[in-house]
Amino acid sequence: MRHGGTLNVSFWIRYEVRYYHRNAERAFNGLLNAYEQGTENQFIVGCLANCISFKEKREADAHNMSRVKVWQKWLDFIQDVKAQEVSKRTHLIPTVESNAQWIMKEGCKIFAILAAVNPGRLDDMYHYIIQNGGSLLGPDELNRINNYLDARGKEKFKDLNTLYTFVMSLPGVADAHGEDLYQLFWGSGVKLGSARYTTIPGAETIDLSKDDPEDLPKKDK
Repeated sequence: MRHGGTLNVSFWIRYEVRYYHRNAERAFNGLLNAYEQGTENQFIVGCLANCISFKEKREADAHNMSRVKVWQKWLDFIQDVKAQEVSKRTHLIPTVESNAQWIMKEGCKIFAILAAVNPGRLDDMYHYIIQNGGSLLGPDELNRINNYLDARGKEKFKDLNTLYTFVMSLPGVADAHGEDLYQLFWGSGVKLGSARYTTIPGAETIDLSKDDPEDLPKKDK
């Protein structure tokens, strides 16, 4: 636009990748080695491909985004360059204790905010959160819970259905509902497992599964 061009989109995406400490050393050394081999472009694109990807319009039955088809225009842009792993992360196995500690570190302030804006329905909000969380429990959570119970000599849950039934039968959980709670937790944000998404006021909805509109200028990569 500064050079007299025309911008025919309502928004744009800026993606930034930062490497710290040992990962920064790996990224620098990898770039240096690639430069010496004349493949620095492929290395940089490979780092980008490892950090971000664009998918085709999600099918209704696609529960795992990693299996959804990658947007062909994104594949054309990166020219089939393989993802370049630079970061080395330590994957910790979550436990019931680490979950509780995470809540105290990251989530307790949010609970205080919810209590401040809705002080008369603390129990209802708590039960509503448990109700929705119960529907998201999977095999990993079942193992986590059973490991905690087994270490303390307590009876474990036989399967996921037993765990779900138990959680939903806790006092107040099954009865936690209400339009005000729905609007508070889902009304202006993403609802897991559905097609409700937050939209930016005034933003244009673009279906990436379709070709570019004819009025957009065609540019070389």
